[in-house]
Amino acid sequence: SHNEFSVSQIMYRYANVRKIVNKHETTLNEDLSDEEKKKVVLHSFDTPALVVTKKSDDSAREFQTTYLKHPVTPAAILEFLERNRSFLTTDENGSLAFNPAGDNKEVNLFEKGIKVLAENFDSEFVEFDDEFARNGLIDSELVYSIIVNRYVEFQNV
Repeated sequence: SHNEFSVSQIMYRYANVRKIVNKHETTLNEDLSDEEKKKVVLHSFDTPALVVTKKSDDSAREFQTTYLKHPVTPAAILEFLERNRSFLTTDENGSLAFNPAGDNKEVNLFEKGIKVLAENFDSEFVEFDDEFARNGLIDSELVYSIIVNRYVEFQNV
């Protein structure tokens, strides 16, 4: 059964994926100065719109008042992780981390967990706001999300 703990785990791990993409994705950091670009290793991820929607077409927006321009599903997160595995790794704390060398071949822990959820958990993020995390408060874990869970478990009575 998929409980609230699983949903909470995926929300915070998704926040970490977004943090990595927002910090290192070339197309999301075009406004950095040359000095700032020297401090941050930039990379062109394969299909970053799977997890960060700010460069997505605004006309595709399902809900006009949401921060996300389109819902993000566990399957989309898994696809992003698989496509970019070589640049993502697990750090010493077990968290997902950026691997600037691009030489990772190991399936990270989050990818393993999200694969199970993607196969068994019919849900999507329709809203996600990590503004406080983006402003340097990631350790505070101040994120807000709305996750629609269509998973229904039927039991015989």
